[in-house]
Amino acid sequence: MMIRANRNITASFSVLIMVSDIERGIVIAELKLLSRRSVDIFKFENGLIRREREYYDNTLWLESKDRI
Repeated sequence: MMIRANRNITASFSVLIMVSDIERGIVIAELKLLSRRSVDIFKFENGLIRREREYYDNTLWLESKDRI
């Protein structure tokens, strides 16, 4: 089951980490949105996003004492 993690959310997000592999056209981004984490994987072709996978963590990990 796929869930659109950011549907109907008007808040902005912060990029925590971003890495890319230019030769393969892949970008991986870890985002902070409303104290939650989302990891997005983008596949680019000809400068456009061809495919996106989004993994959403529904816990409030960014507000815990154990955060990195």
